[in-house]
Amino acid sequence: MLTPEIIRQIKTEVNNRTVHPTPPNSLPMAMPRETAVSIAHNVFLLLDGWVWTCVVAADEAARLLRSATR
Repeated sequence: MLTPEIIRQIKTEVNNRTVHPTPPNSLPMAMPRETAVSIAHNVFLLLDGWVWTCVVAADEAARLLRSATR
């Protein structure tokens, strides 16, 4: 049975909680936006250079194979 003392304890516990309802789209970022953009830009440049190197190496390999079969 819920006595007035138990109800008072429940109200105290509920009031002591700090609940901040935030919608999923407005969660705080773990790092500043400028830092995230800078990291993404650097990763893009790194991957772009890596892909370009692979394309150049494949082109050279194909050129060598074509010249060896003539």
